[in-house]
Amino acid sequence: MTIQHQAKNEIPRVSGKRDLDRIWPTTLEYGAAIIEEFLPLDVVRRLNLDADPYVAIKPILSASEKDHPNHEIFPTSKFVNALSEFSPTFRNDVLNNKALNRVSEDAFKVYGDYWLLLGAIMEYAPTQPALSFHRDMSFSHPIVDYLKRDAPPTSIIFIVALKPFTAENGATHVILGSHKWHSIDGATMDQAVRAVMNPGDALVLVDRTVHCGGTNMTETESRRVLSITTGISQFTPLESNMALPRPIVESLTPLAQRLLGWASQRSSAPRDMGLLTIRGRSIKETLELRSDQPIT
Repeated sequence: MTIQHQAKNEIPRVSGKRDLDRIWPTTLEYGAAIIEEFLPLDVVRRLNLDADPYVAIKPILSASEKDHPNHEIFPTSKFVNALSEFSPTFRNDVLNNKALNRVSEDAFKVYGDYWLLLGAIMEYAPTQPALSFHRDMSFSHPIVDYLKRDAPPTSIIFIVALKPFTAENGATHVILGSHKWHSIDGATMDQAVRAVMNPGDALVLVDRTVHCGGTNMTETESRRVLSITTGISQFTPLESNMALPRPIVESLTPLAQRLLGWASQRSSAPRDMGLLTIRGRSIKETLELRSDQPIT
């Protein structure tokens, strides 16, 4: 155990290597936790190399140029998703990460299987203004606002630092305990603490925890984040991975295939009929889908 006595106004820190059994209980108590060494530095390095050409291509399109726009992204931000298509590091190392899957299993076992709702790399430029306080899922799945307040969480957000997170470059503001609030009205910066992190660390949030990206007060330093949302398989993902070429799909582990929607899912219902099946048969069986195959 690496958790030490901390004040309520500090985000608790746990080890991504030694504290796997404590990560979810700690997150559920506070609404947030920082997982130190969530990703090895070599994985961070390779993920940044995979992302560099895509992050640097051009500024994002304005909302008016997209048929499904993301109105929450600033023009000074870069947002790149569908990572599995171009990043071997994401699909092989990140999706099979032990801490990611242990936390997700602990959180969602009451519902059944879980999968990837979103995986994106975001780059926040110097002088980027702060975002407003929010709960992520309210933008895409308003059904969460109608669930009972004591319902188990249906999604988790992992905000992984790919570059240092400092107060100066906009480290995330988090309001501890806000996952128990009925409404986010009245949330203020005075109530928030900062998620200062090293590359490879991850801020994990309960889906109802109120948070926002901070102001990047530097003139030269961008802040890069890998944002991962896992959620119950009964929720539609924000992004589709159906365009992945079959050789890439068959190179994945069975776990990664399930996270990307290339496997049938199970619920915790006593007489579960399965989810995403084809006439009662699994995707794997119907498509004769293989796994762990080399890409030739």
